[in-house]
Amino acid sequence: MKESTVKTEQDYTYIKSNHQRSSLSTQLQNIPALVWLILVIFGLSFLGLFGLILSWVLIALWVLRGTDEAIEGLLMSLLLSAMNPELTSSVELASFARWLILFEATARVTYEWIRRKPKSPPWLKYLLVFVLYVSLVSFFVSWWPMVSFLKLATFTTVVLTTYFGIKLGHKDWIRNLIALGATISLLSLPLIFYSIGYVRNGYQFQGILNHPQSYGVIIGMTMAAAIGCFLMDKDIKLSLYHFVILASMGVTMILSVSRTGYFALILAVLVPLFLWKDLTRMFARLIFNPFTYFAIAILVVVVWIAPPIEVFQKYFFERDVNVYTVYELPIDAENSVLNQLIASRSKFAAQSWQNFLRSPVIGVGFGLPSIRIPREVVSTIAGLPVGLPYQKGFIGTAVLEEVGVVGVGLLLLLIISQLQQIFSARAVVPLMLYLVVLFINFGEFSYFSTGGIGLLEHILIATALVTSERLKTQIIG
Repeated sequence: MKESTVKTEQDYTYIKSNHQRSSLSTQLQNIPALVWLILVIFGLSFLGLFGLILSWVLIALWVLRGTDEAIEGLLMSLLLSAMNPELTSSVELASFARWLILFEATARVTYEWIRRKPKSPPWLKYLLVFVLYVSLVSFFVSWWPMVSFLKLATFTTVVLTTYFGIKLGHKDWIRNLIALGATISLLSLPLIFYSIGYVRNGYQFQGILNHPQSYGVIIGMTMAAAIGCFLMDKDIKLSLYHFVILASMGVTMILSVSRTGYFALILAVLVPLFLWKDLTRMFARLIFNPFTYFAIAILVVVVWIAPPIEVFQKYFFERDVNVYTVYELPIDAENSVLNQLIASRSKFAAQSWQNFLRSPVIGVGFGLPSIRIPREVVSTIAGLPVGLPYQKGFIGTAVLEEVGVVGVGLLLLLIISQLQQIFSARAVVPLMLYLVVLFINFGEFSYFSTGGIGLLEHILIATALVTSERLKTQIIG
């Protein structure tokens, strides 16, 4: 009897340990492959030039695995291009390698598209009309037609590659976007206490990325996916894990003082919830979760320690508009709330508006900065101009400047067609993803700049469109 009892206890211990190992194995398997890829590439970046070359080789090999992996490869190329310069010196290598990855990813998706011949979406015809119109007009009005054509070709390629890459894939890209934002924020979290996290200007947090604005915008976009998924999906049981992710993303985004990031996030979350009256569902999930009250307690302590009015002004407006004099932006003597809010974008919007008035119908040229720059200072590869960055503060004036009233009309047809597809599926999270991109472009125009943040924006748009398509198919089925 005693031996039998001992054997039973041993069996129980063996089964329990196997179950724990199996549970741990399952948890590790449930971590998206994108997280492991980010961690490996982030680790290799510390090995100097050799490590960076290995990173790009790894990305190139990863792209070959499938269409999902092709889009993940594009994300990795964006991450390597936007790394904190104190952590890696990949800028020169990245400026060339990222174009190779884009070409490879496009080829991989194109091969799969030819093989499977998926159905084209309704909005594709509006995209093609817009591209055809802009290419013809830019030939006559652009002060550098070659750049306009290359930027337009890149824009079109990214829009189609991201959409069909995700459509032909099988991964949950909302989950992938959450994994991207969570990994970046958790890797950046320790840098809050070190100057390396603020190297750009000493007071705005940039984490492992090269600019506070980039950090805030990237985290803002991916956090929209996290809020929508965690708080609106009734099949997900909220746990400490979800609150840690939301807290790390939220705190680091606020520390970046990227008003574009958190204003866009707030609007993108609230609009669909009010529109479809899903606000009560989100509050219900929060009210009955103990972690909510833990988060509220921490917030109360923070507000108690720091003056709430000063903190609100600091993070939602600005400490002092004179900080913009470094960027040669005109500052009004009257330090009003409105002036604080638009000071960083007023000069760019004014330049775009002046150019629009010169050619209001057809614009002055696609993808070009508002002020002409010497062609000698532009980076080239095989004689072709690449890497012509520009900054324009507001999507309305920027698009009017580049393509005129006619081009804006065609672009609105594209956007409306895409939004109709999302509305037809009554999908909250896809609408959040689409809106956060649009709202970000109200403060940081990057919709056409697909070599940088614009690449992630179109991955979000593609995720929103494909997810809504799949949800609509499930509803009909």
